[in-house]
Amino acid sequence: MDRPGIVKQLREKENDKMNLQFFSVPGNTPVILAESGDCGTTHVRFLCSEADLPHESRQISNFCPHWILNIIDHNNLPPHHKINFSLSKLSGKENGGDRLSAQDILSIHKVYDYAHQQLYGEGGGKVDAGGEKVESTLCLEVLCGDKVLSPDLDLRTVKHYLWKGGGDVKLSYRERAPAPAPTPPVPASSKPKQTDSNDSDSSLV
Repeated sequence: MDRPGIVKQLREKENDKMNLQFFSVPGNTPVILAESGDCGTTHVRFLCSEADLPHESRQISNFCPHWILNIIDHNNLPPHHKINFSLSKLSGKENGGDRLSAQDILSIHKVYDYAHQQLYGEGGGKVDAGGEKVESTLCLEVLCGDKVLSPDLDLRTVKHYLWKGGGDVKLSYRERAPAPAPTPPVPASSKPKQTDSNDSDSSLV
């Protein structure tokens, strides 16, 4: 099924640029629609200038999310809903923690940064051997229940797919356990000396 609204928007050019309401890109800009994640499957790949071709137009209709089509066709930005959640340091005793509210598209990486500030203070934190501050995602873990959250997730995904209860989403954080020290190699001099069986036999003769 053709999408004349998309075609009309993507084909408007000025000085070899595609003029959209929200931004402008060159006509040779690649468009890639793929599943999220490092191993996500790529469904659509074409150039902006090719969007009006029949095959590419059908691909847009079949694989492009509805909220993107709604932006292109009707210039309507998707609504953002707020989610209430609490964030507390993981401990053995009950602790309500901070009660927070944010848009559902909030990156969990931002939660890592907030927890880092709560734990180490403004401008504080761990430093590496070179004196550089360690990234929050490398020295902390943010959890929902007993599951460690990837910083690439958003708050909406956590609420609908990982949070098992109603009401506010409860998150906690803890310091990441240090990596175990590598086992030092055994010096060659400390290895047991192997006795040649021929030498043993000759000593008995």
